[in-house]
Amino acid sequence: LGKMLVPETSQQDETDSETVESDNTEVTQEDIDSEEIWYYDMEPVVAMLDEPNVARYISVTLTLQISSGLSEKEGKAFIDEKIPILTDWMTVYLAGLGLDDIGGDQNLKIIKAQILDSFNVQLFPESKPKIKQVLFKNFAVQ
Repeated sequence: LGKMLVPETSQQDETDSETVESDNTEVTQEDIDSEEIWYYDMEPVVAMLDEPNVARYISVTLTLQISSGLSEKEGKAFIDEKIPILTDWMTVYLAGLGLDDIGGDQNLKIIKAQILDSFNVQLFPESKPKIKQVLFKNFAVQ
């Protein structure tokens, strides 16, 4: 009878300590992740949409969410140097879109994903992508 109680108590103690350890690990990881993220605000990009017989303009302002591996000070200086390339790409990309390409939330998600992929390739071709998310600050069509 004594042997049966000892293993149960040991198993319970091990389970409790595992729970505490995993809880501490999760909190620590969340704290680390939140400290490593910073944001870069881009200037608005304006382009004429690809619409026949009508002049339609699109104005887009982005905020880039940048992750670890790039300090905010060094990262902003680096992106500032590359901003003409990113702005040019955005202008050409947006000018290739029509009204059908930009309507609805699914299309906006596709646009964000394409911008994210392109910016990461252009800025970090030889390393792990550092832009985690592209956020729309403004997305207007006239």
